[in-house]
Parts: sequence; structure tokens; C-alpha cells
Amino acid sequence: MKFWLSVLFALSWTDASVWISLPWIQDLTRLTGKPAAWIIVSLVAFLPGFVVAFLSLSLLLDRQPPFRVPDPVTPLTIIVAARNEQDGLREAIRCIGGSDYAGEVTVILSDNGSDDATARFANVAAIESDVDLLVVRQPVPGKSNALNSALTHVTTPYLITVDADTLLHRKAPRHLISRLESAPADTVAVAGAVLVRNSRINLPTRMQKWTGCSGCPASCCSPSSATRPWSRSGRWPCFRSPW
Repeated sequence: MKFWLSVLFALSWTDASVWISLPWIQDLTRLTGKPAAWIIVSLVAFLPGFVVAFLSLSLLLDRQPPFRVPDPVTPLTIIVAARNEQDGLREAIRCIGGSDYAGEVTVILSDNGSDDATARFANVAAIESDVDLLVVRQPVPGKSNALNSALTHVTTPYLITVDADTLLHRKAPRHLISRLESAPADTVAVAGAVLVRNSRINLPTRMQKWTGCSGCPASCCSPSSATRPWSRSGRWPCFRSPW
């Protein structure tokens, strides 16, 4: 119902936009011709307006229920796919070790053909942070290959995938599993938000912060109104394990 309400609102918004912009289209038609004028205005105004209207109402209507399982203890596996990440991986593992998750946590590092000391640095960080670490070697390049290789070693009911440069908040694993265990039984995945730590360094990092804080959460959360949410591995999704 929320999904179709959002679609109806977006269509109404677009219909009103078309009516308001008719004088603009008529003026533009004298310069470019009617087909080109409609295409230009549609790409500049109508299509973005439809998307923004749909996302806005979807987020306003979305209300997540409270956690029914505030402190889960179900065993969890965290997969970290890495290639030449020795500089940032140690801090990522330390953050995992510092989480407040009460259940058993296993970390699988899928070393995707690194030619530096990624695995050695990871082992050192795991010992320092008291993290149960398993290193899996996958020489074939590609993040999908690294993740698929690690998946064959997962034995827990839940798993989280993170990038090697992602630092999990100490409450993140607990909140992810709490949300998944509090959701309907047919919910198979949830995901967390991403914040950019170096957002003020330059223009690309500022753009990344905007995307991470607004665009990606909106585009990931809005489909949930149709009970068809999607995510991507960089947003550290949490899945119900098929095993």
C-alpha cells in the first residue's frame, strides 16, 4: 500500500509539473521542435521530479517497528573482501573486535590476490583485538570471486559483508541482527547507513558524503515500501545465511 501511495503521489506531482511547464515547452518548441522540447524538459524536470517525489514520500511513510530482540546472541560471520589493504584493514578489524555484539562473531578475510602483507596485518590485528579470524585465499581477481569464495566457509545463521576500508560502529552488528530478528520471517536482508569520515578533504569526498547520507539510503529504503528492498555489499548488508 505504501509503495502504491508513493507511486500515485509521484505521478500526481509529475502531472502537475507538466501542466505548469506547458508555456516553457511551447517556447522551447519554437527553437528545437516539439519532440526535442518534450525530451529535454522530461529529462531535466519531469523524470527527476518523479524520482524525488517517489523517494520523499516513501521515506516519510516508512516507519520501522521497534526491536523485539534488543540483544541478540545468534552466531554471526563477517566477511571482509580485501586486496592490498594492509594500511586500513587493521583498524577495520579492531572496530569489529570492539563491537558490543553479545553473540559469537567470526571474521572471514577473503584475500583477493594481495601482493602486500594484507593477511599478515589482519592476523596481527585479530590477535590484538581478540577476533576469531579465518583467512581465505582467492587468487582470481574480482570482489564477487572473493565473496563467493568466503561464502563456502560460512556456518552461522547470519552474515555481514563489509569492505576492507569500512569501520563498523560498535553498535552496528547488534542493530543489524536485532532488525533482522525483529522483522517478518520472509525478510532475508537488511543494511546499514554509511558515513564518510574524510568528507571535508576535497570535492569528491564531499560528493561521496552526500551520496552516502542521502541518495543511497533513499534509494535503498524506498523499495522496502514494496517489501522488495535491495542493497549492495558496500553498504555492509546483513543476510540470513542459506546454511
